[in-house]
Amino acid sequence: MTMKQTESPIPVKLATIVVTYNPETQDVIGNIHSYSDLTDVLIVWDNTEREENDWHDLTTFRPDAIVIQKGKNVGLAKAYNEGIAIAKAHGCTHLMTMDQDSTFICFERYFPQITENDILGVAVNRDDYQTLERHEAGYLCQSGTTFPMSMFDHIGGFREDFFIGMVDVEMDIRAAKNGYRLFEAAGCTMQHRVGSGRTAKVLGHLIHVSDYNPLRLYYDSRNRILMWHEFPDDCDRRFKRRFLFGRIKLMVKILLLEKDKYSKVRAILRGTCYGLLDKTKPYKKNTAA
Repeated sequence: MTMKQTESPIPVKLATIVVTYNPETQDVIGNIHSYSDLTDVLIVWDNTEREENDWHDLTTFRPDAIVIQKGKNVGLAKAYNEGIAIAKAHGCTHLMTMDQDSTFICFERYFPQITENDILGVAVNRDDYQTLERHEAGYLCQSGTTFPMSMFDHIGGFREDFFIGMVDVEMDIRAAKNGYRLFEAAGCTMQHRVGSGRTAKVLGHLIHVSDYNPLRLYYDSRNRILMWHEFPDDCDRRFKRRFLFGRIKLMVKILLLEKDKYSKVRAILRGTCYGLLDKTKPYKKNTAA
């Protein structure tokens, strides 16, 4: 594919990296169709820890797709950083990060809003997307966010010691502190599932249940607190109290509504402790350390 001139003041050559884990490949391929036409370089990084998945149907409709399968889970940040290197090698101007379960609605409206130096995201699960206006945001969902490649030369890539949890928030804060502006695009949305998408009824109220695994809960808990150390001016006492009460609420929900309760609560507590100690110790399953 060649560089395209859009309504934006610059030509855009877009690389998109989709990071997958135990995917239903046909579902992922269907999601990729929603943004493939305007993607110049398509990268699928499969973090599945078993035999290789079958991506034959993807390479049939996108013969130029770059599919990488290592047979192990290297996390989101490492995969994104490898995507940055691939995009740079292909002369891309921008990189978009996508989750396996995200589908764009009206990507043709999103694409022309990509600019030279701004970070562009998209509103998630909005029925009123056609009325949305482009606006500045404090945080963007990692899936569906486009970064200028020049930004990575300036502030570096994603924090690989974060592995998966809060990788997007850390990058958003670091970018904003270095003068980059974050925007949500107008006139489009993205269908995106958070966690398992399961709901449970408690006392007549429907409650969202994420069903995240212990690894995800560990890094999410640890990395939220590590950001207190990295960005102390952005984390006052009220922010910290809100986080701690949020962790307590999450553990109660897990104990009441989820399976594998012990491992999940233990992962949250371990991650919180290591975060408070400002340690980036990686997650290890079923260990006392």
